[in-house]
Amino acid sequence: MVCLMKRVFLILAITLSMLCLGQPGVDRGVTVEIATWQGGASGAASLSFDDGYAETYNTVIPILAEKNINATFNVISVKVGGVYGELGLADWGQWRKAAENGHEIGSHMATHVHVDEVSAAELAGELESSKTNIKKNIGSDVLSFVYPGGAYDRGSRDVVANFFLSARTSDDGYNPAVPADMYLLKSKTVAEYNLPHMTGWADEASENGLWLIENLHLVGGENPTGYGFYMSTDDFTDHIDYLDSQGLWIAPQGVVARYVVERENSVANLSFPVFRQDSFSITLSNNLDSSVFNVPLTLVVTLPRGWNAVRVSSRGETLPGRVSKGILYIDAVPNNGRIIVTKHGFISYLAGLVGF
Repeated sequence: MVCLMKRVFLILAITLSMLCLGQPGVDRGVTVEIATWQGGASGAASLSFDDGYAETYNTVIPILAEKNINATFNVISVKVGGVYGELGLADWGQWRKAAENGHEIGSHMATHVHVDEVSAAELAGELESSKTNIKKNIGSDVLSFVYPGGAYDRGSRDVVANFFLSARTSDDGYNPAVPADMYLLKSKTVAEYNLPHMTGWADEASENGLWLIENLHLVGGENPTGYGFYMSTDDFTDHIDYLDSQGLWIAPQGVVARYVVERENSVANLSFPVFRQDSFSITLSNNLDSSVFNVPLTLVVTLPRGWNAVRVSSRGETLPGRVSKGILYIDAVPNNGRIIVTKHGFISYLAGLVGF
């Protein structure tokens, strides 16, 4: 009897709300789109460290941890734990710990040979060896590659594309929201001579919605060998603070590359229930391999007027969402169930009481 009374009361309340809010099951001015960059950021930035120097590892890992930023470290797989040039390299235990903490370990070849100096078969062997060795030692797949010395040609680019999701060159520049070629990504090389220009890089990416990849090598307190591609600890810390202040999404190369692919291949659709005026749902889907492409996409949702507070859920679990000036931002993994957006209010409360 009590249950029946609750349902009658709910139906009356919903009927009243329908009279006030308009016809059910129709578009109420709600729109949804996928943000160009995660979090609705102004642009993207990736910190990409080449060679795997121990000094760099010991310097930047604690700084990045403090800032809650993850980066890409590109290792020369057969030299890990040894010496490259005059500088010592971090070992597999260190790289495994870095990967466990969210950093990406990319490939910088097995031996650092330039890709345009070997045959296609030799190159394939180098790439396969590098991928296998890294995966065996860190326990996760290798998605990103960096051309040693920045050298490449069309043939080597095509071989690289058979092994990785993206590849970074040393060609100077930025990458648009949809890169012209995911295997010829441009970057800005960090060296002592261009430190004064680095704030301008961040400004350019933020103001124009670009993807900035910074190509770094040695970072530390001292540079006893006079290595040209060096950045001091203080300069690095200051630069990270500046990057973080520009509204950029800072993430590893492999994460940003996957976001781009997912964004360009996903569809977000709205659905409005017939008997509820205080909720709607979103489906976010694509046909990609979900074991690889599982980076959350940011949905930008225009809410009906007056929806100042909402609850976002999927599969019975609450999802994080934030509302700013009538816009709802939701981070969601594609193909992971229907997303339900419900207005906080009296009718929603009653519906929840009786499981409507």
